Amino acid sequence: MTIGEYKRNKYCKDLYQDHYTNVFVFVQRRIEDENKTSAIVKEVFIQAFDDLLTNEIRDVSKLTHLYKISTEMCDKSVEQINTRYVHLSDEMTSDMLDQMGSISNRQSAIQKLKRLVNALSLREIQLLELRFSERTTFYDGGYILKISEQMAKLKTYRLLGKMHHMINS
Repeated sequence: MTIGEYKRNKYCKDLYQDHYTNVFVFVQRRIEDENKTSAIVKEVFIQAFDDLLTNEIRDVSKLTHLYKISTEMCDKSVEQINTRYVHLSDEMTSDMLDQMGSISNRQSAIQKLKRLVNALSLREIQLLELRFSERTTFYDGGYILKISEQMAKLKTYRLLGKMHHMINS
């Protein structure tokens, strides 16, 4: 084994050890089946290792790049099984309501919000999850979804405004 191969392997090993749990949780929130989650996470890291070798990871953190690969693979899985699991934590729901502004009845709003989320498109759900569950910046969210930072911000706030209007009506 050459020094280059050793460093590459060590670097890949470090990437795996540093980010496996985050990526597993990220995928599991989207794909409920644990076996499918494990298979997707394995493929995510194989792709990430290939990307490391070809210097495809630029201008973003390695975790953000892993989330991008995870999102693409989850999308493919959702297309195949035609089911998308949406995990709304209490913290995520609370943060979304806080961003929407004044809500008169918070408990009623939480119930309406959960129903609204189920009616959203896959891309809209991804915007909300990245912003409020994964706490990504608009720059990172845009990178993951292959849109600009400005477009990620615009779409997120328009979606929150639309949901705010529907909750209060």
